[in-house]
Amino acid sequence: MVVISVFFFGLRLFHTAIDSAPRATKPGIGKWSRYTTARFNWASGLYDVEFETPAIFLALKGNTKGFINSGTVSYIDGSKESCEKTGSLEPDPDCPNDEALARRTLSDGKAEFATWLILLDVLQRMEKYSLDWEQMAWRLEHGTGRPEVQNTSVLAVGVQRYKQRFCGNNSTRYPFAITSMRYLVELAALLGLHWETFDARLGYRALGNGCSLVGTMHEGVGTVFEFHQTSSGSFRENRIILTPEIRELCVGTVPTFYATDDVLAGDPSDISSFTPENLERLCLGTREKVADTLSMIGCNRLSVCAYLKEEHSTPLFPVVFEIIGMLARTLHIKDRCFTYLPNPTCYLWKRNKFSPRRLLDAFSNLVSEKKNFIPYEKPEIPKELEKIRTMASVLNDTISQGQDHNYSPNQLNQLHETLDELDFILKSVQQKAISDVLRCHLQEVLLAAARHRGDATWDEASSNLSELSFLSFLELNVSTSINLDLSQLAKELVEAELMRRYFFAIRPRVLARGSRSNSYSRAESSKDGKKSQLANTTPESELSRDVIWCCLVFRMICWLMLHNFNEKDVQMVDYEEGLSTQVYIA
Repeated sequence: MVVISVFFFGLRLFHTAIDSAPRATKPGIGKWSRYTTARFNWASGLYDVEFETPAIFLALKGNTKGFINSGTVSYIDGSKESCEKTGSLEPDPDCPNDEALARRTLSDGKAEFATWLILLDVLQRMEKYSLDWEQMAWRLEHGTGRPEVQNTSVLAVGVQRYKQRFCGNNSTRYPFAITSMRYLVELAALLGLHWETFDARLGYRALGNGCSLVGTMHEGVGTVFEFHQTSSGSFRENRIILTPEIRELCVGTVPTFYATDDVLAGDPSDISSFTPENLERLCLGTREKVADTLSMIGCNRLSVCAYLKEEHSTPLFPVVFEIIGMLARTLHIKDRCFTYLPNPTCYLWKRNKFSPRRLLDAFSNLVSEKKNFIPYEKPEIPKELEKIRTMASVLNDTISQGQDHNYSPNQLNQLHETLDELDFILKSVQQKAISDVLRCHLQEVLLAAARHRGDATWDEASSNLSELSFLSFLELNVSTSINLDLSQLAKELVEAELMRRYFFAIRPRVLARGSRSNSYSRAESSKDGKKSQLANTTPESELSRDVIWCCLVFRMICWLMLHNFNEKDVQMVDYEEGLSTQVYIA
């Protein structure tokens, strides 16, 4: 009788221990419950419950070093094997609405399972469904699946088993998954979530793509997040490119085509406090950092002040996206169909407000006209400029008129290869020259809205281009006021008109400003006997500047065609600290 009483007393203690460690069983954590054990502690007279939860992080796929020091790393890829190793539900191709996943959430929106288990399931779906869509895109065009991508470093979500223990007198009763704030910001970007609140005092809240992520401070624990699926999300063409550089974009830093592998290998936790000293990286997460970047490029105080006074937009998009398009590293992965990136700026990207395709058409038409390059008094055009003309013409013929999205895999590859060629041209020139042309261009664009001069209109200056000499071409257009207000034009004419004004108003000023910065021993005088503002100009000195300007503008168009940002995504905070802080997912 005593033995039976002791047995039932021990059994009661066991169930009490299990019940006091909520959700550590199969109804709460699914397959992860297989790692839950209960062991009697003779010292306390209670059962100690041990369980394992995931440590979630991002790393280059194949990396064996995880978030915690011990434990094998398993990567999420949507496969059956990956689902088994990470304790996730296997995505069901015959269940497009993911009814099995939906059953994990009750009708009142509260999680029936640990919310990190829902997060793992959604990540598996993201990998599985986006890959299926990509393979279909290749089959529609070529009749075959996507070719194997070679020698490409891609990010992946890694999972390790993190052992925790619950004792009867321990206040930490929840089987939290662990991660860091930095990884959580990156995970939110991957899933298409956009931060609405990001404040240690007010809490954290991100929404998007049928999911929500809410974080609050728990006394004695730290910041605890809950992940919920509110509706069926989409992981098709809107999938984020899994290139390592997106970790920098998430915190408002943009690596350029000058960035070295050593620079990119730095700890992203330190990126938020990074101060750029050259064109290898651009900090664009806040208005103040954009102003600092403009100053680093060399823009004068007047243009920086114009930017800070909101005089910083072209009729199409904020000028910060011009900077990104001209300098940012090409982040598209060849043979892949994904084009979306986290927005590294504090400005919304409204691609539906303009047509990148019409920009390409306008640029191609203008750059192909020899009369638009009067400064070249020699019969031959520089080979670099001829190459730009050819590439623009080929792209113009390859991509259909009006096609601003849904590019085929081959079209994406062609845009990528064009950017590679443009980078080769730009890297063959001294970085100082690139920076100077960029500086002059940005100054003119930033000041255009603030300049109100009564000189001849730019239309008059460009009406008789064929009759202008080299010096008169520059001098007449430099004295012309720049008007970028295109609000009176029909929507379908805006891109062509803007590009025309760039060519005939902005470009001559860029060339002229470069001329005045050069020093030559010979000086020319204007017809009235006064020294010309372009006295030290020669056609040869302008040749490379013109090629650089055309190259940068063409690069901007191609980069913005090849990459995209979600129209609701924006940098809301300045990540100065706290990215390395460990956080928990309930």
